[in-house]
Amino acid sequence: MRYKDTTGLSEDQLRWLAERISELIRWDPSNTLSVFMALVVTLESYRTNLTQKQLAVFRNTSQSTISRVVRRIDPVLADTLNEVHAPLEEFHGRVTHCGWRTHPHRGPP
Repeated sequence: MRYKDTTGLSEDQLRWLAERISELIRWDPSNTLSVFMALVVTLESYRTNLTQKQLAVFRNTSQSTISRVVRRIDPVLADTLNEVHAPLEEFHGRVTHCGWRTHPHRGPP
């Protein structure tokens, strides 16, 4: 699947981020979505105008599942990007979300 159109990141970038996130959180393998797919859905929720309900339909899951994974992935994703010193400005225009956690000295993207 081509994720670049919906997330703004290549599959290699997504895999790298998913690996970093997997090192930081405990993810139950019985979860409906894998860490990789939870990351994809989180980024899609930032970048598209789709509702959580619409994202859930595309992933054959529930809106509440989408809500939970976005809430779980969001802070870890922000921390991961901060740890690797990836300026959030690089993602501006590719990933946009009013709730994105930013570095206090950088301000919003």
